[in-house]
Amino acid sequence: MKRKIKSISKLYLFLSLFLTLFVFQSSFSQCATGDAIQDFCAVDNKTVGDLIIIGNEIVWFDAITGGNQYNPDSILLSGSYFAYDNAPDPSCTDTSRFEVVVTIYGTAPTDVNVFVGKCASENARVSDLTATATIGGVIEWYDSQSGGILLSVTNPILEDGTTYWVQQTENGCTSNRLPTTVTIINPPTPTIVQNQSFCSSINPTISDLQATETNVLWYSTEFSTNALNPSTPLINGEDYWATQVIFPCESTVRIQANVIIDIAPNAGTNGIYNKCEIDATTTDLFDLLGGTPEKTGTWSGPSTLNNGYLGTFEPGINAVGNYTYTVSSTLGVCTDATANVNVTILEVNPPTTLETNQTFCKIDNPTIPI
Repeated sequence: MKRKIKSISKLYLFLSLFLTLFVFQSSFSQCATGDAIQDFCAVDNKTVGDLIIIGNEIVWFDAITGGNQYNPDSILLSGSYFAYDNAPDPSCTDTSRFEVVVTIYGTAPTDVNVFVGKCASENARVSDLTATATIGGVIEWYDSQSGGILLSVTNPILEDGTTYWVQQTENGCTSNRLPTTVTIINPPTPTIVQNQSFCSSINPTISDLQATETNVLWYSTEFSTNALNPSTPLINGEDYWATQVIFPCESTVRIQANVIIDIAPNAGTNGIYNKCEIDATTTDLFDLLGGTPEKTGTWSGPSTLNNGYLGTFEPGINAVGNYTYTVSSTLGVCTDATANVNVTILEVNPPTTLETNQTFCKIDNPTIPI
């Protein structure tokens, strides 16, 4: 009998302790409970009503106390949401709001251009398109809004009028794709004179090359990468290549110009021939020119001179006056060069006397006057 009473006492004690612990735990339980961190994919368009929480009549707020109550159909965004049970279990005594931190992954990338222009000369590729991922996100480009082909960032070269689609994958969530439509800008080639000639006397430079358009760049070869400085001297017989710039792009095709530089002729400097009649002799006027005249010129003046470029003047045959030596340029681009030799011959008239027969006395020792 005593053993039976002891067994009942032990059972009673156990049940008392169990009920005490149950009541103790229940009195400190929170009315709304669940996962404090919940993640969703942006493409799923989850709402506040999709948050997972344990409770009887859950409502959601934007603050731990007070604040605004959410509509269950409100789209979830990254941030904190606070749950409250309007009909808690009677055993629940902790009526504070339960915080759930929401993270939305796989949002669309930022800094995506709807339309973008690229210069054809750049040979732009997918890697040249702009799209910014969040930390840990991965950017991917496709050739269509859904499905399609994943494009390499280095190939292919962007095509005019083509739309490229970008998405971001983050924490296993893939965003909707955003479009970028590409326009390839390729200015037309400039209109130039193909064969261009210049006179060496003007010291021609790149800036003297002729083109109808004003915004033109010149290169030393068809494929050289550095445009020539406008002050670079032109070289006879060289080819130069032109492109047109319509900001900010440059034409991809170059037009060739052939340069010929005509050497400026040299007729020397002016000279003079001034002699007394008694001293006048046959003279080559070319020898009277100063400087270094070329031997390809011709003489013109009051008389026709013999011996070509020498211009031999013969007193008594050729008239005095101004004789011009003219040297023409080889290509006819440069202006003719001229130099003058002014020829004058001083003539002394014989003396005059009224007495053609004159008589003198020997004693006077007559002489001839000087």
